[in-house]
Amino acid sequence: MSKVSSVNMGSYYRCALLGLVKTVARAYDSVSGEPMIVYAPVGKNGYVDDLFLMAEDQFINTLKL
Repeated sequence: MSKVSSVNMGSYYRCALLGLVKTVARAYDSVSGEPMIVYAPVGKNGYVDDLFLMAEDQFINTLKL
């Protein structure tokens, strides 16, 4: 089983902590320059509730592979 090394925008991922999410955009922390992922948790009937931001490496570490 291979480890995820990048995140595709507009894709669905199953995260250990978050359930099903859809990635929306890539961003960068204005202070550290660290890459970030903007994502939306997918709720009942496929609806999303809100957008969230997480460090890309942290997001990758929460993916269920």
